[in-house]
Amino acid sequence: MKITLPVIVLVIAVLGCGRFGTGSGSNAGTNDAPKTNSTPAAPVKAFDMPSLVDKSRDEVKKIMNVTPKSEDPWLEYDLPQGYLTIWYTKGKQSHLSFDLKSIQVGSQTASGFASPEQLGDLVGIDVHGKPLPTDNGSFYKYEGLNLNGKPRNVTFHKVGNGFSGVSVDFD
Repeated sequence: MKITLPVIVLVIAVLGCGRFGTGSGSNAGTNDAPKTNSTPAAPVKAFDMPSLVDKSRDEVKKIMNVTPKSEDPWLEYDLPQGYLTIWYTKGKQSHLSFDLKSIQVGSQTASGFASPEQLGDLVGIDVHGKPLPTDNGSFYKYEGLNLNGKPRNVTFHKVGNGFSGVSVDFD
């Protein structure tokens, strides 16, 4: 829970990148070139989603080290960054999902990352350099990602212009 403020600041920084073009600063129209950082900030990992794959309820609770919001019929965590839900079918884990919380930035609401890679960094799923996913516009599906030693299908959910959810399927 010590990372709440840095993560919120990071989300604001990532979402705010690119909102101000050239000519919008206080030195617009002068010959002095504005000093900018063209490298966007990288998300700080909130938790390690792959470490939760194929874990029992008790193992997940131990790994998360946070009291779940709900335990029946599934484990649900209300984390500072978003909502983590873990479904169990017949005692075995069957689905894992994380949905990013929206934050208010001035008069606008920010609710997603610019790329699946950024959201993956937040939850510990590395998709950098992986083959392009199946893309239907709203869902980017990576098939056969190695999570906790087993191939899993991982889907990044896009709402509007931002990636705000990720789910792991066990079928």
